Amino acid sequence: MSARITRQSSSASSSASKSSLANLPSRSNSEFSLQPLSETLPSLHPPTTPRSTHSTSSASTSLRHHSTPVRSSHALSVSTSEASATSTASRLQEDLKGRQFVSRELLAFFVESRTEEEKRVLDGISWDGELGKESTMLEIGRAVSRAVEGEEGDARIVSSGGSNMPIRPTEPDRYERDNPPDVVILTRDSASEPKIRAEWYKPSSATEGRHYEQLAAVGEVKHGRSARLHSDAKSQIRRRLLRIAVTPIRTHTFGFTLVNSTLVISLLTASGLFFTPDIECTLENKVFTLFLIRLLGLSELQLGIVASNRSPPLDLSTPLHLPALSLPPSSFPLSFIGTNPLDKSSLEIIQLITRRSTATGRCTSTFRVKVGTGFNSKEYALSVVFVEQNRLEEHDLIRRTIAAASPSEREGLSNVVDVCRGEFMVGVPFLRLEELEEAIPRALELTFYEECYRSIYEVDSTLALAKAILGLVKGHHNLYKLGFLHRDISDGNAMLDRAGNGVLIDYNLSVSVNSTTSESVRKHRSGTRPFLSRALLDVEETGGVTHEIWHDFESMVYLIFSVAFRKNPTSSSLSAMSHNADAHWTSWNSRRARDAFKDKTILKLRGYSVGLVKACQPGWDRLDELVDVIRDHCGFRRLLIESASPAEEDRELVELVRDGTVSHDTLTTSLSEFIETL
Repeated sequence: MSARITRQSSSASSSASKSSLANLPSRSNSEFSLQPLSETLPSLHPPTTPRSTHSTSSASTSLRHHSTPVRSSHALSVSTSEASATSTASRLQEDLKGRQFVSRELLAFFVESRTEEEKRVLDGISWDGELGKESTMLEIGRAVSRAVEGEEGDARIVSSGGSNMPIRPTEPDRYERDNPPDVVILTRDSASEPKIRAEWYKPSSATEGRHYEQLAAVGEVKHGRSARLHSDAKSQIRRRLLRIAVTPIRTHTFGFTLVNSTLVISLLTASGLFFTPDIECTLENKVFTLFLIRLLGLSELQLGIVASNRSPPLDLSTPLHLPALSLPPSSFPLSFIGTNPLDKSSLEIIQLITRRSTATGRCTSTFRVKVGTGFNSKEYALSVVFVEQNRLEEHDLIRRTIAAASPSEREGLSNVVDVCRGEFMVGVPFLRLEELEEAIPRALELTFYEECYRSIYEVDSTLALAKAILGLVKGHHNLYKLGFLHRDISDGNAMLDRAGNGVLIDYNLSVSVNSTTSESVRKHRSGTRPFLSRALLDVEETGGVTHEIWHDFESMVYLIFSVAFRKNPTSSSLSAMSHNADAHWTSWNSRRARDAFKDKTILKLRGYSVGLVKACQPGWDRLDELVDVIRDHCGFRRLLIESASPAEEDRELVELVRDGTVSHDTLTTSLSEFIETL
């Protein structure tokens, strides 16, 4: 039977709806610190409800070592074929291992302790269809939306209608196209745009206009007797939540599955995936209707949308306008060098430069931003990341040290002019989950750099690429002379300044080379997975390797290939990788360290260029010579024995560094001499 919604038409019902609306959370985007929802929905968390949040799987020691995460790189990955939903689900399952938690707080927040206003609204909504069917859910949702937001609320909840029409990825080179969720809730900005609404109401037409940036929340609705319905819905909602979480700028995202009459509510934050126990929904208990009332009543900020845009970028060069930005307070005083926090009352994010993420939504993005108006405006680079409190003092010390250095002392390094950092938490401002032992509290951090940088993928020749690498070596050297080792050379941290020189940003994994704790921290593998040196990949065999300068030099070799695999120097845009390049990149990005180790070992062979260099885009003249310059300063050094293990290579390199044969200075000289020949 199809769903039927009956609405009370009495004046009492009408006034009750308005009263309910007044007691739902504020939709203001003007503040970062949100008013707790428990204050706007009285008695939402009854005192008798115990705090009983627990992990579904214990985190291993390696996953819980907070200071040195190994990150995958999907930011600019281009494949010749789309990854299957099964492989995506497997990757998510692995990334979320130890970070999935059953949450009583989430259950209490959405479906327990009804207010009198909510009871009156619930009395005005009834149905007699079958739960688990999209038509029933859609009708209930639209009735709730009208009760919460008025007649205009109709536009926010959309069913895909079984359409296989894909949603365009955030960028054409990021993720595969994805079939739409069963049900989506549009952001208020998107729902107010007729063109965007029209795109979502076209279930039978092919369109390029659907984007995850337009969504506030998602749902998977299933009906039937198949034993796989629950597992399929669970897998699908994880993928959807990740897609939303990596859109700029999200602190968290909500979703739900409704399989027949069983509801599960999910929350993805930078700390992990939280979900409720199974919730039985019936016409009589009206639990599903109550859940939708509270979900639709959340403001954009409460839905995790710090900044939103109505026209998402179609590629990395398209301006990205985010008008609804709301920032946490500045937390990085630089008054000791005469610098005050930026006046961010007028802030416009005008272009996305880079983005990468993990499956728990810990998205790292870099933007070009403009602060101020008219002649007083100035452009900066802005990085957005979710940071841990562990070792945060050292990270701030690095920034202050760089800021206090002279311009020549910080050549090749990005100078921080302001930092905005939110509160450390596991949940969200209005839903506290701090008692979890396994979940790592994180804070949203926005860092402003004094110059707006460009992506390293904008290089257009071997000369430009060599110049960029030389700048990175100088920056790495200057950071080392200031007392710190970078430890995360990757395409997300290597940028170009206005003159095309390489610049290092993001010091979140950097460590002091002189502190008493440095040695133990440096023995933990850190960095971005496809750029890790072979010695760091071999730690399972060696029992731990101290991160040294030549390991970062080796990362620059993989950075060169990362650019050359994707970028034809004569083109202004990225290209799909060749079959061979894709095979190498997949191995380097593999979660199985031995697979990456074996594939990278071919760089020790004299004939490595036959495979790797030929797998690059055409137009990179003398690229093998540039690679050889770096190879001579790391474990690929031609004078080392090809059969030597990484541990043996490291012992030899220690001596070569000690006698000055391998150093920042020798690498700088070799690169400069090579550049002179181009």
